[in-house]
Amino acid sequence: MKSSNVIAIRTCREIEGNFCDYMSVQYNKLSQFILDKDQFQELLLGFEMTRLPFLVAVKPPKGCATIEEALSEGFKERVGDNGVVHGEWVQQPLVLAHSSVGCFVNHCGFGSMWESLMADSQIVMVPQLGDQILNTRLMASELKVGGEVERTHNGWVSKHSLCKAIDSVIDEKSEVGRLVRKNHARWRDI
Repeated sequence: MKSSNVIAIRTCREIEGNFCDYMSVQYNKLSQFILDKDQFQELLLGFEMTRLPFLVAVKPPKGCATIEEALSEGFKERVGDNGVVHGEWVQQPLVLAHSSVGCFVNHCGFGSMWESLMADSQIVMVPQLGDQILNTRLMASELKVGGEVERTHNGWVSKHSLCKAIDSVIDEKSEVGRLVRKNHARWRDI
């Protein structure tokens, strides 16, 4: 950590403020990862490209006061009732328990990792930092229960890579889809 240029922690000050302050003093560097408007819109386009119903629950991106302000022009008209973008937290376990949820795209933090493993929906992971990367390696490479979204040359996620990852795990006829379903069921039972 001492040799890195930046330490990024996805958290909130109300819960881990003391930890963030300690890390900042110890290493004299700290920033939080927050989506910018362009990255946010790119992710939403990826969900739109799947043509599947979706719910995105995320705080507004950097520089936007509300979710509505961050949406691209024409997004709501194109998506209609097929997609919901919610600007607050949701009760993730309750959402995942709903029978209409077919795929859970998440950052693979510790809580999301276990919640997704216990749910029936397919899993797509978009890790950002720290334990999320390790958790994703465990889930995608070792347990083979979900797919990781490929990154672009600049390290971010494109709409095409997100759509491709979702399609690969939900397709019951694909080799990847069959493999992750089988392994997910096995590990969920364990």
